[in-house]
Amino acid sequence: MGVHGIKLKDADEVIGMVSITSESDLFVITEKGIGKRTEISEYPLQARNGKGSATYRIAERTGPLVEADLINDTKDVLIIVDSNKFTRREAIDIPVMALFTQGIHLNNSRKSKVVGICIINKDD
Repeated sequence: MGVHGIKLKDADEVIGMVSITSESDLFVITEKGIGKRTEISEYPLQARNGKGSATYRIAERTGPLVEADLINDTKDVLIIVDSNKFTRREAIDIPVMALFTQGIHLNNSRKSKVVGICIINKDD
């Protein structure tokens, strides 16, 4: 028993959940290393059992979304790939884009698949 948080269509998946803060943007990245930031204010408020909001238009060039998390200009993103390597990117260098844009290539290796991210403080 419980409360429905979101109503999903058959092909939809939840890839993450975050607690919203006013000084952060939502960062998403795809399996092929395409990523972007979107301001939280771009997303409409949802009630319980809502259908959610589309954040990305998936294409063959991008691959599916892998992960989502909150970032701001004081953070860095570690992009982890399937070859056990990672790329570190400063959040301030990742462009803030609208909901349905695809983003930019953030992974150094175009042959590797992104398997996860880790948000860290810039000074770490």
